[in-house]
Amino acid sequence: MYRPGADISVPLLGLDRRVEVKVRANGFRELYAWLDGRDLLIVRADRRKPLVILPLRFAAEIAGIAEKEKQNGI
Repeated sequence: MYRPGADISVPLLGLDRRVEVKVRANGFRELYAWLDGRDLLIVRADRRKPLVILPLRFAAEIAGIAEKEKQNGI
């Protein structure tokens, strides 16, 4: 069912980040292949801004460290 706006909101570094979630059976197969054995992937379409793709566990780790450093005033 379509609902306007972001799928979820994630508080990070003092702001609520809007997150869109997409699931496809095999629609992202090439992205997973490119990411295999790497920590993150940067992709860009013609005349578009680059995107960073990384595993959720790694994104959560980065977010946790950033939040901890923010709380410690670093």
